Amino acid sequence: MHARSQVAGDRNEPRFYLPDFCAARSVLAVVLIAELVALLLSLGRHGLAGERLWPGLAETSLFLLWTGLGVAAVLCASRGTLSRLSVPEGSALALALLLAVTGLVSEGAWWFAASTERVFGFEPRALSADHLGFLLRNLVIGAIVGAVALRYFYVSQQWRRNVEAEAQSRVRALQARIRPHFLFNSMNTIAALTRTDPRGAEQAIADLADLFRVSLREHGERIPLGSELEIAQAYERLERLRLGDRLQLDWQVDGLPRE
Repeated sequence: MHARSQVAGDRNEPRFYLPDFCAARSVLAVVLIAELVALLLSLGRHGLAGERLWPGLAETSLFLLWTGLGVAAVLCASRGTLSRLSVPEGSALALALLLAVTGLVSEGAWWFAASTERVFGFEPRALSADHLGFLLRNLVIGAIVGAVALRYFYVSQQWRRNVEAEAQSRVRALQARIRPHFLFNSMNTIAALTRTDPRGAEQAIADLADLFRVSLREHGERIPLGSELEIAQAYERLERLRLGDRLQLDWQVDGLPRE
């Protein structure tokens, strides 16, 4: 049963590892990273006291924001397709989409710069003479940045899954240690009831069977709230047999949707 539950849980987990670029938090992260990279590039190109620092920062920010937000939009739109692919296939497709967006934005920037006096820090003549070089440089940089980002997302997801798996294994180990203790206490209580209250002993056996039937159920199975409350009340009846008046519970469940 445990092995089957683990397999079922693995099937329910998403196969791909990219974050949800449709979420506002991810879009904000893309914007912040683009601005940080633009600032670093502008400082490296023009220096802190350069006359072209702020115009260069604006031009670089515009280019990187268009690229970053375009990549985020494409990955958001293709999230369903990526989630159905294996890790190598999804990574290759994600990198191809990133390069396609980078190429389109670069081409648009080149044509826009070639038709204006000075845009993106390049002279029109220089751009016209180095059209292919401009495009290839951006694609190479995009490929390197994309590969590093994909690797980071993959490692981060694997780390989170390992932490969650370790936490679940600790909980299951603790449950495995608690259940025999609970079983022995319940059996001793039932043995004592068979002499004084046979009907109560029969009810306790039925409650104990229901509890262990639930404990063997596969993880992740959805049940109605009414069934969950019945199991909780069965557990209370078993513990009350042993603890008596020391166990005090206040059930406030009237009006809840049992279905």
